[in-house]
Amino acid sequence: TLTGRGSLLAGVKLDVNQATATDLEAVPGIGKAISAAVVAERGANGPFCPLETLTRVKGIGDKKLEAFSAYLKAGCE
Repeated sequence: TLTGRGSLLAGVKLDVNQATATDLEAVPGIGKAISAAVVAERGANGPFCPLETLTRVKGIGDKKLEAFSAYLKAGCE
């Protein structure tokens, strides 16, 4: 399966509930801090279902979520 930058280049959305921090860093606008926060939040509080619950991560608001939604999916939708 494609992960990280390879999947994005192929037009495949990353599953935010399966992606590693490194995979998430391939998404435009997600750096090391946010990718680590996403993985930590997912580990502490469970999957992001629906994708809109990604806003529970500090630093991700509605505007960033809108930008990320072109590259991410929740896999449970």
